[in-house]
Order: sequence, then structure tokens, then C-alpha cells
Amino acid sequence: MKIFTVSETKTGMFVAGSPQYPMWTSKEPDIYVSEIEYNDDEYNKIHAEANRWRIDIDLYQDDDHGYDQQNSHSELHNRPIKDEEILVKDGSFFGIIAPVDRSFYSKSSTFHEGYEYISINTAHIKHGLWKYHNGHSSDNSSSSDDTIYYLHPLFEKE
Repeated sequence: MKIFTVSETKTGMFVAGSPQYPMWTSKEPDIYVSEIEYNDDEYNKIHAEANRWRIDIDLYQDDDHGYDQQNSHSELHNRPIKDEEILVKDGSFFGIIAPVDRSFYSKSSTFHEGYEYISINTAHIKHGLWKYHNGHSSDNSSSSDDTIYYLHPLFEKE
């Protein structure tokens, strides 16, 4: 089974640390990853480690047209981590990786393309992977549609 794995050198695919809305800064350093083939024993160990975590998914939708009409909706879901989302470092589960889609204007045409990640190192501060954003703002209306992934331990330590 091939799994995304952190490279120690600048080989493989560039992956940015997920920016934290609204500051556009990340608590994660940028990394490089490669898809590495793991044997069954290694895969089972990594998968068991990933199964101790879940992805909390926050969905936010805000819509404001005019000065007194506002519609807001939010949902929270959680699910297990999929194999293609597993990120490995030094032979152990390290976090999640995902392609992102942020459909809004940016000075750089490549800023919002590619993969981003979050690790178990920032799970305790609820640093999320901002997977999807589409929105606009004008003088008399604004809207926002966001999907943010958070890593959460399946069983909290006491």
C-alpha cells in the first residue's frame, strides 16, 4: 500500500502547512512528501495508529444580502481517516494530507492549488486544514462556504 510520507530532503511533492483563517499563517512548516510503498505489517501498524484519531469536519455557510437579511448554517461531522489522507513520518502516523480548493481571488494563481497537511503536533490547539472555501464580499452582500478538517484523538488522554 502506498502512503504519503514526509521526505527529509526537498524531493517529492511540495506540501504547504494549512493556513489558519483569517490570518493566512500556518502552525505547520512546509514539507515535501513522496508516496512510499509499505508492506502489510508496516501498513497495519500505521493504519492502527491512524485509527486512534478521527477527522472532525466543520461546515460553515454564511449568506448576507442587504443590511438586515442574514442566513447562517453550520454543521459538525466526524469520520475515520481514509487511507489516502494518511501522512507518515519516521514510520509512524503523523497527520492528514488533502487536496484543497479555495475558489477566490489571489495575487498568485498557484497559491490555492495542491495539497496541504496538518499534523498531530498541532491537534491540541485545533489548527485545522481549511479544505474548501468559496466566497465573495461586496458593498451590499457577502457569502462564505467553508469546510475545515481538524484532527482529534479518538480517546482523549486524562
